[in-house]
Amino acid sequence: MSSQSEPLVQEIVQQYQSKDYKGIIAKLNQVICCNDRYELSLLHLLTWPVPGEKDLESLSNYIYSHGVTHIYSIGCGTGLLEWLLSQVLLKQYKESDNVDLKRVDVTGVEVDFRWWKSPYAPPTFLDDFLFVGKDFAPQNPFGDFNDMALFCYFNNLNVFLDYLNAFLGSFVVLIGPISEVRWIRKCLKL
Repeated sequence: MSSQSEPLVQEIVQQYQSKDYKGIIAKLNQVICCNDRYELSLLHLLTWPVPGEKDLESLSNYIYSHGVTHIYSIGCGTGLLEWLLSQVLLKQYKESDNVDLKRVDVTGVEVDFRWWKSPYAPPTFLDDFLFVGKDFAPQNPFGDFNDMALFCYFNNLNVFLDYLNAFLGSFVVLIGPISEVRWIRKCLKL
């Protein structure tokens, strides 16, 4: 059975289709607060991190202040987090008086094309997906100088390092628990 028929998922998809990113943020945070196990499991099919609007605005400010022009989200899953971020970036871009500000593109990077295109997969929220295959290696460079790689809850150090070695951009953002950041710093000797 596909999760796409679940009322929570349908509500989020409808909000996505109407570009109501604030409504999605509110719904995600409502699910977190109510602590219903079933709804939490559905939520985690759609996104692991559940940001607040201020979190996305803060990240967006960082992205614009450093001149990032493209984000590659590694292991993005459904791309819901990335779509929410792209909506905040777009809002700030449209409201800015800065003529030098460039629109930021967001690309989701995933491995298993067949899964994400199957009828059993949860809905996806990004238009731009890059499917790299299970044999992705550092010999497959991607990104440009002003690009950012985004990682959420990355749990395989060797694959993480492969992506880092292939990434040609200047910025890397890790989203996840503090213990994961400590683990990465220890592994990378930062």
